[in-house]
Amino acid sequence: LPGGRQEKNESPLQGAKREFLEETGHTSKQWKLFKKYDPVDKIEWSVYYFVAKNCYFKQSPVADPGEKITNLKVNFEEFVKIVLSDKFWGKEFAFDIARMKLNHKLGYFKKMLFEK
Repeated sequence: LPGGRQEKNESPLQGAKREFLEETGHTSKQWKLFKKYDPVDKIEWSVYYFVAKNCYFKQSPVADPGEKITNLKVNFEEFVKIVLSDKFWGKEFAFDIARMKLNHKLGYFKKMLFEK
């Protein structure tokens, strides 16, 4: 999942759109907030997960200095496997995916991602 930090004077959505374009070269006109996480209680720090639908290629990716990004095209089942692996960095998001899988609700999430 592409990610990054919000710039000063940028909304979470503006930051997500910029990072998505920089890291993948793709953009979208359809964005939806999936969830906002507040992983640390004692400091103000929020993590936003957005869904971008009907994405299209706009430019070549532009990595920041030191970034090594490899974009993979995977199907939904491969995506879930990656998110649930030990190497995935978004533990709160992975927990939600695991809970949906356990409760047999991954179909609803998949529908949200791919429904027109």
